[in-house]
Amino acid sequence: MTETKPDKGYMPADLPVDPARIQVGRDADGQFRARWDGHSAVVRVTRCFPWTDAGRHISLRDDDDDEVALVTQLDELDDESRTMVERALAEAAFVLEITRVDALDEEFEIRQWKVQTKQGARTFQTRRDEWPRRVGDHGLLVREVAGDLFYIDNPEALDSASRRLLSVFLD
Repeated sequence: MTETKPDKGYMPADLPVDPARIQVGRDADGQFRARWDGHSAVVRVTRCFPWTDAGRHISLRDDDDDEVALVTQLDELDDESRTMVERALAEAAFVLEITRVDALDEEFEIRQWKVQTKQGARTFQTRRDEWPRRVGDHGLLVREVAGDLFYIDNPEALDSASRRLLSVFLD
């Protein structure tokens, strides 16, 4: 039998929940929270692919990265929840574009990235088993451990040192 954290109150096997049963609000500390059937979870709101249809395929994920609900269309939610999800998506829509990779080091279960972005120098971490996703014909999308996104428009257009560091991710 699968164990669950005592404070979680629901089992991953009970997920995902029908979006019509979910109410999404915001806690006093600014975190988004989903409530359903006497349960609740702090959730991260993530837009799924394809990104071209902004109001569709939205995942609500808890702290363990379990999908609490998959919202296929925003109109599946009540008005207040829809407003909260739209707000969360707007806040999460900021994607940093990588222009150079300065270092890429692997530690036990983590990759440490040191990059230059259009917004300045950044350092972030990814899980070692989570690889960048292909986006479009050339782009790469990198999701760091906190859920923030970094985008590389065309890895082949980067300088040779950056391409060498990224070569493990390229075909």
